[in-house]
Amino acid sequence: MDQDKTLQEFDRDGIRFVYPEGWDIEVEDEEDEMGWTVSVASSDTAFLILTYQVGEDPTRLVETTLESIQEDFEDVGAQPVQETLNSQPAFGYDVEFFNLDLTNIAWLRGVEGPEGGILVMAQVTDQDRPIYEEVLKGIMQSLNWEED
Repeated sequence: MDQDKTLQEFDRDGIRFVYPEGWDIEVEDEEDEMGWTVSVASSDTAFLILTYQVGEDPTRLVETTLESIQEDFEDVGAQPVQETLNSQPAFGYDVEFFNLDLTNIAWLRGVEGPEGGILVMAQVTDQDRPIYEEVLKGIMQSLNWEED
């Protein structure tokens, strides 16, 4: 993450991450009150969405999101990935697709949270990727919560 920027912290239900000051943030509660979604967005094309759903399988969240992208866009490339978020195994995909004559890159990750599934989706166009890729990955790596 860019060390020259001041960071803000998001914290809800013990799930925390940091993001650059000046990015827009929006939080939306699920209708069934079993989860919520937070999005942070730059003034350009970079954004990150985190969804937390109590009792949900994170793999299902990732697969459903990938299926939605594949339905909405043609020629979607998806490479399976495994990494670690908050010292927990995270499964997901690195995804590329075209929209409005630009290549979009999305990183989908699912991880088991305190009481349910966490889905993280970070996305940027190829035009802004050199500026925001490390920032988005830094936000993802800052994700943490207390284990039960």
